[in-house]
Amino acid sequence: DNDGFEDLLEMNYQFPEPGKIANVSIFNVQGVLIKKLLKNFILNNTGSFIWDGLNEQNQPAAGGIYLLKAEFFDINGHISRFSKPFVLAVKFK
Repeated sequence: DNDGFEDLLEMNYQFPEPGKIANVSIFNVQGVLIKKLLKNFILNNTGSFIWDGLNEQNQPAAGGIYLLKAEFFDINGHISRFSKPFVLAVKFK
């Protein structure tokens, strides 16, 4: 809600070596894509990525339950997938 308190979702990662390629997206509970965070992005071995709560049209997403889906792969074709639900909380008006 841009009030300066917990306005970002930060996701940390760690791999044994750099060079993994990532696709990371946010979906709502109906399975609709809200935001593509990373597309074929080459990662270091450690780092983080952030979602600011904005959708693909750079509008604030509605409060509710969301699902982060991430896919990591390397040049050898090894793929790992990860998903994590989370809540986007907003103040009642």
